[in-house]
Amino acid sequence: MQWGVVPVEKDGSAYFVVPAGRNIFYQALDENYREIQRERTYVNYAPGELRSCTGCHAQSGSSGAERALASPLALKRPPSTPQPQPCDLAAAGSDGHAGQVIHYPSDIQPILDAKCVSCHGPKEPAGGLRLTSEMTHMYNTSYEQLATKELAGPLISEFTSFRKGDQGNYNGAYLPPGSLGCTASKLMAVLTDPAHPNNSKDNHCKMLTKMELMVLGRWVDSNYQFYGSYFGRQHLQWINRDPAVPAYDPADFRRKATFEEATGLLAPPWHR
Repeated sequence: MQWGVVPVEKDGSAYFVVPAGRNIFYQALDENYREIQRERTYVNYAPGELRSCTGCHAQSGSSGAERALASPLALKRPPSTPQPQPCDLAAAGSDGHAGQVIHYPSDIQPILDAKCVSCHGPKEPAGGLRLTSEMTHMYNTSYEQLATKELAGPLISEFTSFRKGDQGNYNGAYLPPGSLGCTASKLMAVLTDPAHPNNSKDNHCKMLTKMELMVLGRWVDSNYQFYGSYFGRQHLQWINRDPAVPAYDPADFRRKATFEEATGLLAPPWHR
């Protein structure tokens, strides 16, 4: 899930608070809230802990000489509190909260249904790309199409092992900015670059609104996340009520957890 976004100063510095006792994952974003670079590991903090960073591959006991005499601009103000992205504001039709659960069936599939399936539907889909919502064994048709073709950027198996198995830290080597996520996504290129060859006949750049592109870009930068939490029944066998499990509610099938449920220390009551 997304905890929120914080500002970066002109000198590249940022100063902010994060929740204690959580795994925190950082992404540097551009002006459109699309990933430039990600920290490809997680960090966590104890209550009241302060930590600073000058770069993943810098010497831990020293700072760069050019910055030794100047205080970072971000430290001249109080720390920032994570805020919602523009697509999460009430004015954009969302709930206005910084904390957001990223859940493909409710975040991305409705956009595809409204803007894409007229051409990428079940019968002779354009470019052989079908973006329909039929449920599959564990996911749905559009997701499996995007993931199989890796259209939302390179699939990094240390985060999501879709049909690649557990490769551990196979992709652990350093990667320059723009190697992953939106910058490397063929899907985002078609939707944002008028000069893309696929836009010579039909201009896909006008299909999605700015807010829809922001929601889609956030998903792309999540590295093919499908479920917003581990909770609930995901396997296709649970789509209908199972008589062998009287307490099971079909509404819990692939249910999107609230932010509070997804970040809670205990499983929600509907997780059985």
